[in-house]
Parts: sequence; structure tokens; C-alpha cells
Amino acid sequence: MNSMHPTLLDGRQDLAGVWTLLTSGGKFRGRMAVPGDVHSALIANGVIAHPYVGRNEETVQWVAQEDWLISREFEMPSVFPAGGWYLDIDYIDTIADVRVNGELVLSPRTASGVIVPMCRRR
Repeated sequence: MNSMHPTLLDGRQDLAGVWTLLTSGGKFRGRMAVPGDVHSALIANGVIAHPYVGRNEETVQWVAQEDWLISREFEMPSVFPAGGWYLDIDYIDTIADVRVNGELVLSPRTASGVIVPMCRRR
């Protein structure tokens, strides 16, 4: 699958797949599967050992102290739906800021599933 052109299913763009994961301070940059989570991505990238093995949980406490960013570039189809675009997020299990083209569109402060109206034709 071309990362710039996610699969279009029934008029919907599926953004699941490989995203970029990085710390806000630039200490780490790697790949992350979405849906997924930071710990699993760090394990897959060989950065941390699995926290549930032995006493590894003690050595991965730094992960919770970082601000993590995930990003992905994609292009929207040129056909604009009558009701506008919506971002349907199945679940966010943390505090997050969701931005599209740099614009803050969602800032949940608890675990949630949401549908966010994104834009309308102007």
C-alpha cells in the first residue's frame, strides 16, 4: 500500500498502517503500527525489552515521561463528500492532541472513541 494513498473503502479512507513515531524532544524516531501503542512500537523497534518480562518494567518507566508524537502524511481524494470530511477515531487510550495540517481538531483528556468533523467545502 502506498502510504500517501490509503485504501479507499466504501467512500472511506483507512489510515491504519505504518505511522512515524517520535519523541517531542527528538530522542527517538521509528515506525509504529496503527492501531497500536507506543510500548509495542518500541519493542518492535528494539528500543525496549517487553515490560512484562522479569523486572523490565522498572527499566521502561522513562517511556511514560516522554511526550510521544505519531504522524502520517496522506492525500485526500479530490471528490468532496456532500457532508464534509470526518475523522473517525475508534479509540484513544490517553491524553492526546490530534492535529490535521497543523490545526488542533481534538484534545481528549481521557480514553475515548470519537468522530470529529474535519472540514467542509468553502
